[in-house]
Amino acid sequence: MKKKQKQKPINIYLDTCVLLDFLIKERKNDISKYVQKQLDGKKYIGIISDFSLLELKDNMYSYSDMIIKIKEGMIPSEVIQKKGECNLTLKDREKDNDEIGDFFERNKRRIKLHIINDNSGWKKAMELMDLENFSAPDSLHVASALRNKCQFILSKDKQLITCIENINQREKIIGIHYDKQTQIDQFISRFKNLSSEYESIIKGEEDKKAIKVLSDLLSFAQTKDYDPTEYEKEIMKNIRNFNRDEFE
Repeated sequence: MKKKQKQKPINIYLDTCVLLDFLIKERKNDISKYVQKQLDGKKYIGIISDFSLLELKDNMYSYSDMIIKIKEGMIPSEVIQKKGECNLTLKDREKDNDEIGDFFERNKRRIKLHIINDNSGWKKAMELMDLENFSAPDSLHVASALRNKCQFILSKDKQLITCIENINQREKIIGIHYDKQTQIDQFISRFKNLSSEYESIIKGEEDKKAIKVLSDLLSFAQTKDYDPTEYEKEIMKNIRNFNRDEFE
């Protein structure tokens, strides 16, 4: 009797805004708690890039600076106005770095860091910028996700998710969006159906390729004075109803 093969964990790329929901107490919400709980199991692994780490540091520094400004008596409009003026001391930054380091140490089995250190990763990021209108940061995130064979990217950035929707058939990756308006039960329902959603994309791409191959074969047969049967004529008729531009 054959042993049942151990199922590999599903890789989910975590955008920086999701990591901030994990890290900053005031940003925690039902969805971020649910995602962290899923990462505690064996089915999913979170993937981030070295660029995520840079963005995370930048955002944590900005958040700490904002808290200091508020404690000094600044009103919100003044804090926003002086957002670019970060006056954190080295000690302040070290405190944030320790917090980030502690977070990844606690989650080292759940969240894996990917370093973009090969030409193919940078090449893919450039391609996404040139062909698909991705911003520079988003292209690095998506390239990292693709290099790590992530099936899903979780983000609160609607623009990023919209761009991913334009490539999900070709690259076989799905964007999952949530924000303050997203209901937890709706998110959980979709999260539980991610595997079937991914399989439908794979199947849809395979169906397109099969139709193109069959169409090309039938076209070839016609050029050779091939006399098709009535059944084959019906197949040809159905194939002509497809827009062949989809398969080029």
